[in-house]
Amino acid sequence: MMDKFIRRSVAGAALLMASPAAHAADMIRKAPPYPVSMSPMWSGAYVGFNVGYAWGSSHATTSVADPGTYFLPASVAQIAAAGAGTVNSKGFTGGVQAGYNWQFGRVVFGIEADANALSLKGSRTASATYLVAPPAAFTITQEVKTDWLATVRPRLGYAFDSILVYGTGGLALTNLKYSTTFSDTDSTAFGGIAANDALAEGSVSKLKLGWTLGAGAEYALSRSWTVKAEYLYVKFSDVSFNSNVTAFGATAVPLTAVLANTVDLSANIVRVGANYRF
Repeated sequence: MMDKFIRRSVAGAALLMASPAAHAADMIRKAPPYPVSMSPMWSGAYVGFNVGYAWGSSHATTSVADPGTYFLPASVAQIAAAGAGTVNSKGFTGGVQAGYNWQFGRVVFGIEADANALSLKGSRTASATYLVAPPAAFTITQEVKTDWLATVRPRLGYAFDSILVYGTGGLALTNLKYSTTFSDTDSTAFGGIAANDALAEGSVSKLKLGWTLGAGAEYALSRSWTVKAEYLYVKFSDVSFNSNVTAFGATAVPLTAVLANTVDLSANIVRVGANYRF
């Protein structure tokens, strides 16, 4: 009788001791190895893609560099005034990016490079009647284009567990294209010489190194996939070229002049994308 009581008491004590131990072991299996807020989940390499929209503005100028035998002094100031203006452009963008992050607590530092198609395009047209030869008039057309954009940017952010907010800035590279057309109507008041329509066309396509600043937010869907939204401002300095004006007087002797053309570019880009982390 006593032996049976002892055996039952020992078995009950074993069950009581095993239950918390099993519960504790189950908690250990389910718990993460470290608090989520301190997890270095943003560290490592990643690749991804993005799509978005861009809008830009350019300060464009067309002026008389050399009046030659064609322009009278009063026309020089007129052309400079009409040829200075803003060209607004817009278009879509999309491409790929790759980078690497280092996480220190909640602070995340990284470096990212991207290559994108950027179909910015815009133009403006200005016309005026020659003060020295009404009703003769001239027209200036200016067009700005880009086809692609590449950037290399450090990123500095702060992680709220699965959300990363960051600022970014660095170098930008594009191929800036600028073309102009100058034309006018018949006139007989250019130095008293009858002239046919004048025409000057020209263009430049040049690689330009600029800078960019921006900010964004990224959300971790899992350990491998994230989605992001980002804004970038990019700025490129002037490109320039000269174009030659040619017209013919009554004696078929060509009348000539030289125009100077310049343009810069600044653009705003908003885009969304996704990254795969290794």
